[in-house]
Amino acid sequence: MAHNLLFVACIASLLVTDLVWILVPQPVLIGLILAIATTVGGAFNVVFGSIRQRIVPNHLLGRVMASFRVISWGSIPLGALLGGIIGQAFGLTAVFLSAAAIHFRCAVDSAQLRACPRRYHAQLALGNLDKQIHRAPVTH
Repeated sequence: MAHNLLFVACIASLLVTDLVWILVPQPVLIGLILAIATTVGGAFNVVFGSIRQRIVPNHLLGRVMASFRVISWGSIPLGALLGGIIGQAFGLTAVFLSAAAIHFRCAVDSAQLRACPRRYHAQLALGNLDKQIHRAPVTH
């Protein structure tokens, strides 16, 4: 249960780092909040890595890790480009609000998944959730 809460807290810390730039006017306070939020957020790599290693079969772990890194590191320039376009068109506040909305949705989905995985996957199968998770069958 503690891992589940830590996972959601790590995603929620990303939401805090998005909103702090908009809501907090004092630079010292921004630095303090970011120091705390990124400390919690740093645990995300450990927690997510542990979960990934627990649920992925050993013979597929290398492929999953390589795919994860290509997608996660490859999306950074795309996010920067999209953030630049949104920032140019609508201002920096829109960039941080967009990121906060994405992180909020990720935190809600993670909390639902962690709280009741069977109900979450049942809702997903019925099409009641607009997020699709596909897991390939494991063959030995």
